[in-house]
Amino acid sequence: AFMQSDVGPVVNFYVDGFARFGKMTVNMRSDFPRTGTAALELGGGAFFTGSILLRIPEYARNFRVTLNGSRVEYGSDPRYEGYAIVAGPFAEGMLLEVNFDIADRMVLSGPSVNPDGNGKVLLKHGPVVLARDNAVTDITGPVTYCPEPATEPLLPRRGAQYSCAYDGYEWLDYQAAGAGWEPGSQFVTWSVRRRPTGEKR
Repeated sequence: AFMQSDVGPVVNFYVDGFARFGKMTVNMRSDFPRTGTAALELGGGAFFTGSILLRIPEYARNFRVTLNGSRVEYGSDPRYEGYAIVAGPFAEGMLLEVNFDIADRMVLSGPSVNPDGNGKVLLKHGPVVLARDNAVTDITGPVTYCPEPATEPLLPRRGAQYSCAYDGYEWLDYQAAGAGWEPGSQFVTWSVRRRPTGEKR
């Protein structure tokens, strides 16, 4: 999740983790992928005058940064495209927090996935591929294509990190799909696209 740049520490992925940069330490706690929230507690007794770079994921919407509860206006640099640059100084005990909305996105298959072309769709929550599991929902019905579908978050079950409802089906993260591997357990990631009314085959 962390790396070093010539201007300071870099956060690439928002998951629980710990890193040391010289004398300064960064302890990160995150609720990702359920939500786009992460808290970075700075420690180590160091006074750091550089910057901290925070990746802005392509699926992030309304990316916000606070320091000790106050909104921070971050900068950018063409050398670090796609990163929010938060300028120091930083000291032990400071709390840097990141918040963003995670966009659900739908991908159309191409010939490399399906010889018939754009006949199938894949639903993702941020970077997480979602699936339909026959233990909780129908997996054979078609799905309506929408680039950024309006999904409804659900309370995760069957060991899932994330679950949602869309188009009359329940979806869960691919890692949890088929959990238990009971006889007859099946799940799908690529679903047949529901053809819009009037669309020619």
